[in-house]
Amino acid sequence: MVKFLTKKSVLEKLSKEKKLKLCLFYFNTIKELFPDEWDDNKLYRMTHFTCLNALAIVGNKVINENYLVKSQQPDSVKIAQILMKLDEIDWIATGDLK
Repeated sequence: MVKFLTKKSVLEKLSKEKKLKLCLFYFNTIKELFPDEWDDNKLYRMTHFTCLNALAIVGNKVINENYLVKSQQPDSVKIAQILMKLDEIDWIATGDLK
């Protein structure tokens, strides 16, 4: 997932530690915004392998467009605002993601 988040971007040049921290920031933000979907992997698909990879691929674009190169930090407010749009997806296991 770290590779998906940083692939073909300026983030590829970050140290392994910074890449890992960025990955943890991204997925922890999703976890905080969608606690029910994140915690219940039987009812929801959000934490299933395929969906996690898809979230990482989307994260590549989201983070790259909202990464502050000068401070080497993601713009957490903008990223959270963008991630709130994930509520448009029906994550339920019996829906379109089954």
